[in-house]
Amino acid sequence: MFQKGNKHAAKSKVIEGALRRAVAQDDGERLRRMVEAILDKAAEGELSHAAWIADRLDGKARQQIEMEVDANVTFNEVIAKAEELRGKVRKPAA
Repeated sequence: MFQKGNKHAAKSKVIEGALRRAVAQDDGERLRRMVEAILDKAAEGELSHAAWIADRLDGKARQQIEMEVDANVTFNEVIAKAEELRGKVRKPAA
């Protein structure tokens, strides 16, 4: 009837497994060449390659969200507004 979990997860595991086998096949030499190529592009000034490296080393930066809050609004009013807006959200077709 219903399947548990993400039905696409199994597909990504197949791809991940294939990539891991391919990397292990030549003792990681192709992976090292790929990383060297990315490092070379970053050194040449390719910002997307530099950002990719930074993301892998430092983790992706969190997105910052700014908002103004009306201090005169109570928690219950916020919850009521959220419930009102939830009712206006279009539900997907079954």
